[in-house]
Amino acid sequence: MVTPNLNFLYFLRALVYPFLAFSFSTHWSADLKKASFFSILLFLCFGIVQYLILPDLRLYKNLGFDDHYYRLAGTLLDPNFTGAILATFIIFFLTTKKYLLSIVFLTCLTLTFSRASYLAFLLTLIPLVFQKKAFKLFLLLPLLALLIYVSPKPFGEGVNLLRTYSISSRATSWGNGLQLFAKKPVMGNGFGHLTGDLGQKVSVDNSYIYLLAGSGLLGLASFIFVLFAVLKTINKNTYLLLLPILIHSIFNNSLFYIWIMALFWILVGFSLKENKSA
Repeated sequence: MVTPNLNFLYFLRALVYPFLAFSFSTHWSADLKKASFFSILLFLCFGIVQYLILPDLRLYKNLGFDDHYYRLAGTLLDPNFTGAILATFIIFFLTTKKYLLSIVFLTCLTLTFSRASYLAFLLTLIPLVFQKKAFKLFLLLPLLALLIYVSPKPFGEGVNLLRTYSISSRATSWGNGLQLFAKKPVMGNGFGHLTGDLGQKVSVDNSYIYLLAGSGLLGLASFIFVLFAVLKTINKNTYLLLLPILIHSIFNNSLFYIWIMALFWILVGFSLKENKSA
């Protein structure tokens, strides 16, 4: 029996998700705003419950998840992707001057022990501080360091911020992705499950290299064109909200993870609505 190749559906999904921006920009309302805010808080609460009640996620390894231990992973069961979302909303609450909520989310971000998420937050905080001329926000840096220091750190590599295994594995995945790109540099190898010479699945922990391997230079050029078009249209605050995701995507395939992809385009839609109302 021949199994149909459905990898084109991954490419189709990447084309469909930007329509979320159009949908949210045209149907944004007070009720939708309240529902979105409630969803954010619910996401945070579930993350806290998971960390307190089920900190050991190693039992889900046989289901294809990573074996995280004492890391806030939330309903996504992944501290890296959860950390990217938390970092984004810390910046959102800082731009809207909801400082108490930003500290709560920062505390939860700390418990992810996701270095990519820490970096995404820190590299977005710097332009935010200078744009708003709110230099007091630099106080979040020693606060983050203090929270990391006092956070529970039982045995295991996951909570060791000096771990090197994940760095070497990411570097290997980047090399594998670039090798696939070199084989088909113009059109790429197709979205979905990238495979090596022996038919094994190749994971690429970098959204941009993944895009190169999957769709080639043509796909990357198209993405850059759309991204610059978006950045020219949205306001400065939303640009800062997208920055944590774009930075985080250097170290994980975040842009093509469905929940982060959806969040990215919802934020664009929110900004487009704000521009219309201004």
